[in-house]
Amino acid sequence: MVLACISLIISDVKQLFIYLLAICMSSLKKRLLKFFVYFTISLFLLLLSCVSSLPILHTKLLSEI
Repeated sequence: MVLACISLIISDVKQLFIYLLAICMSSLKKRLLKFFVYFTISLFLLLLSCVSSLPILHTKLLSEI
């Protein structure tokens, strides 16, 4: 009887940890998705600003010659 109770308690604790792990993984997944979106947008804007400034640099270099 005692072993059956201990087995049920261990099983409940195991299920609790599984649920907590699932919640943490879901939260981590959402945070990683947000980070990836922000990183992608930032990288795109950085590349866009670099490309848009290239003709200005080229024009300045030609006018100095």
